[in-house]
Amino acid sequence: MKIFSFLFILIFSFQSLSIADDIRDFEIEGMSIGDSLLNDFTEIQIKAEKQLNKKIKFLRMNIRKNLKTYDAVQVWWNKKDKKFEITHIGGILEFDNDINNCIKKQKEIGADLRKSFSNVKFKENKHVYNEDETIYHYRLEFPNGDLITVQCYEFSESFKQKHNYIDNLKVMIVPKEVNDHYLDNL
Repeated sequence: MKIFSFLFILIFSFQSLSIADDIRDFEIEGMSIGDSLLNDFTEIQIKAEKQLNKKIKFLRMNIRKNLKTYDAVQVWWNKKDKKFEITHIGGILEFDNDINNCIKKQKEIGADLRKSFSNVKFKENKHVYNEDETIYHYRLEFPNGDLITVQCYEFSESFKQKHNYIDNLKVMIVPKEVNDHYLDNL
């Protein structure tokens, strides 16, 4: 049932996306870029969840409760933003020790995305960062530089235990200005 719900919401989301052709209209668990986290959470809840990286100007919150499609959602906002507007967002499906099904789902989602948009650049690749982490990328880049990525993350068992990670699929919606900031500061 969870897969059916995921596909139904995924297809519905892509239909609205193709009409507007703007990633800001794409929703993950009812949240979009530009929405305020204060619509769903208190300031105390938001501040309790943030994760800092001094070079990066964004904070992140992980959400695992009351989700319909994803196992987890990650939302980011600008550190200085008192309205807590979402700058980029990602939905996560867990595929622990099941990279083959993760890649299968990734290709399904990627194919649906490619059908929905005729004006995007498409890239697909595999990147081994080290012996602990492999990422299978599926990336759609819009003419304005905005991105939608669908990535499968596969980690070694020791890395999973050390960092409390799980192999997963992540659908990310990232505006150009956010991606540029990361590229300039990593």
